[in-house]
Amino acid sequence: MLVAGAAIAGAQQPGPQPLEGPDPSFGFMSRYDFQLQANVLSGDDGRQFRWDTHFGGEFDLFNYVKGRATVVTDYEAVLGSQFRPFDPNQGIYILEPAGSWFIGRNEVSFVFHHVSRHLSDRPKTYAIAYNAALGRYLRKFVLPNNTTLAVRASAGKITQRSQVDYTWSLDWYVMARHSMNPHLELYGLSTGEMFGVDPVVRGRDGAQYTTRLELGTRVIGQKADLELFLGAEHRLDASAIDFVPVSWAIAGFRIVSK
Repeated sequence: MLVAGAAIAGAQQPGPQPLEGPDPSFGFMSRYDFQLQANVLSGDDGRQFRWDTHFGGEFDLFNYVKGRATVVTDYEAVLGSQFRPFDPNQGIYILEPAGSWFIGRNEVSFVFHHVSRHLSDRPKTYAIAYNAALGRYLRKFVLPNNTTLAVRASAGKITQRSQVDYTWSLDWYVMARHSMNPHLELYGLSTGEMFGVDPVVRGRDGAQYTTRLELGTRVIGQKADLELFLGAEHRLDASAIDFVPVSWAIAGFRIVSK
C-alpha cells in the first residue's frame, strides 16, 4: 500500500522538475528528485484495479550551465485482488534520457522516451512497448503571494511500437503550489497524455487521451515532503490486454525529495 500511481501507456508522466533558471555552476550528478506514491482507485473492478503505485525519480547527470543532461527512471505497479488481497497484475517501466538548453528562464530539451508494460504472475510471450522522440518545454514561474507554477509539456513522434497503435504523443504536467506557512502548502496538479493512433492496428481513430487531476496538501519535512491528495483520473488503455479506457476517483499520498 505504501508505493505509487499511474498506468498505461502512462498516466501521471514522470519527468524532470522545472527549474527557476539555469544553474551557474558546472556539475556532475548535480541534483535529483525522488518520489514514492500510492493511491486507491474507486470503481467496481477491484479484481483488476484497486491500487496504483509508483517508485522512481530523475537525476541531472551533468549540469553544463546552459542546460542539463537528465535521466528519468520510473516503475509503476497496478494492484487488484484477483489472486490475493494485494495482487500486482501489471508493471510499467519508463526510461528517459534527455538533454536540454536554457533560453532565458525557459528550458527546451530533446527526449528519448521508452515505455514497457508487463504482466505480473501471468503468462505473456510478446512485448508491449513503445519508443518516442520528443521535444519538451519546462518553466517554473514564481508568482506573488508565495505561489509557484511549474509547467512541463512534451510532444513528438512514436519511433517504434509493439502491440500498441500509437503514432504520436503529447503530454503535460502543470502544478500550482501555494505556501500557507513554513510547514504546509496547498497544491493543484493536472497531468495528461494524448496519442494519435493507427486505425489499421486496433480499428479506432481520433486522439486517445489520459487525464488526471489532484488537489492536496504538502507537509514540509526536514529531508522529504509528504503530499496527501484527492482527485480523479481517466486512463487510456488501463488494461494491458483489453485496451479500453477506465475512469475512477483517487485518494493517496506521495513522498517527494526536497
